[in-house]
Amino acid sequence: MMLCSDGIENECIDLSPTCTNLHKHKMCDNVTDCSDRSDEENIMCKQLTEKTCIRRLNGKSLKIPLAWLKDGTTDCQDGIDETDIWPTCGEGDTYRFVSDKSGCLDDYRCLNNDIKFIGMEELCDGIDTCGNENSVCKFSRGT
Repeated sequence: MMLCSDGIENECIDLSPTCTNLHKHKMCDNVTDCSDRSDEENIMCKQLTEKTCIRRLNGKSLKIPLAWLKDGTTDCQDGIDETDIWPTCGEGDTYRFVSDKSGCLDDYRCLNNDIKFIGMEELCDGIDTCGNENSVCKFSRGT
């Protein structure tokens, strides 16, 4: 498979004000590339597959973010990330990839964010992963 035949060499993203134009395969690889660690502490790095694959750009065998599954970009050398082998939950608007079927329980659905679901343990933790869940927590508690 040619590396530059499908544009994967251009899959760079801005993770934070101090970490820009980083190739996505440098994310979630257990190597800190950004001074603020946004490449390893991004929410995508908390939602990984159980199975590993060899990433096309860095050649490392690593778990991959669930957000990369069946996204139209082949991230694994063998193309396994674009196949139908990954566990899923839900139907319609709640359809999503999960690490394993145990991830189908106790999820909170985000309405206004790129992240679609978070675990209930992440609610009211002081970090707005979904974008507004902590304001909802404060409102519901009357604080």
